[in-house]
Amino acid sequence: REVLPIVIDEIERRGGSVEIIYAKGTHEPPTQEFLERKISQEILEKYSFIMHDAYHGEYTFKGITSFGTPVWVNSAAAKADIRIGIGSIFPSEVAGFTGGCKILLPGITAFPTINRNHSLFISPKAKIGNIAENPVRRDIDEAGIIGELNAIINFIMTADGKVVKAFSGHPIKAHRAGVKMCREIYMSKIESKADLIIISPGGTEDIDFVQAVKAIFMADAVCRDGGTIILVAACPLGTQWPELEEYLNEVRRKNKSREDILKDIVTGKIESIMGAMVYKKYHLMIEKRKKVLIYTKGLSHEQLDTLGFDVVEDLQQVVDEEVKNKRRILVLPYGAYNWAEVEGC
Repeated sequence: REVLPIVIDEIERRGGSVEIIYAKGTHEPPTQEFLERKISQEILEKYSFIMHDAYHGEYTFKGITSFGTPVWVNSAAAKADIRIGIGSIFPSEVAGFTGGCKILLPGITAFPTINRNHSLFISPKAKIGNIAENPVRRDIDEAGIIGELNAIINFIMTADGKVVKAFSGHPIKAHRAGVKMCREIYMSKIESKADLIIISPGGTEDIDFVQAVKAIFMADAVCRDGGTIILVAACPLGTQWPELEEYLNEVRRKNKSREDILKDIVTGKIESIMGAMVYKKYHLMIEKRKKVLIYTKGLSHEQLDTLGFDVVEDLQQVVDEEVKNKRRILVLPYGAYNWAEVEGC
């Protein structure tokens, strides 16, 4: 909201015109109220505004990455003389960090492009904090260059939304500079894995299960086998992913192995991102090597059971019970952003 008018003024001062594309990838469109709060009603009314549609939009083919991802970009962006991405940098559970060329892929690309990139999620190197060896991030960066993303303006933010610093310029070089600061702010070292982790996504990251589950994945990395994760998340919009519930029911009904899930991904039976989540978190959702308890008003008991997690009715009672026999306890109030690593790992 603060930076967009400055960018627009600078472009218009140089004789250019502006078109705004909301880079939502495959996510549901935000509400009008949210857009007015984030962008402002004045800008929405004054300038051409496009809500990207990854399924039924118009796309322009730009090339193929070395990972085999076809780069189909929103045609309005492809026709522009200059493409500037505005966003923020936070830790990402699969892409290493958000920001940078992620504004293009998955932001303004077609579903086949996004789905191919998401198939790389199954790599063990596709994890939080990893950039150099992460195939998901490398594919995103290649797509950004192929898709001719000219520049970015990325912000480092606190978990409660305050700006710490801005990084702008080349979409990869500026991003890496921002990543360095983001790592310093959000990463903590711990001596050993925890027996109990109490975690909340923080901010608006618990709007639905798709967002809130990021916190579980953060906790999983530093929770020992046999340990307990307690997630506190509102999830007022529910799961926002009925297909995931259906697929998990199928996995249990047919007693599918991780290899079966991998086949479903490769053959295109299921969306890559959904399959990759079940594949990588099979030990949590199916095998239940760690106990995951969720306190929420947005999901039913049946939904949580389908997802492979247990329901918490009385949060304080459960916490009191769990802490009795736990030696190492970790509390992460902004679990979608903060991440911990075990020293030496």
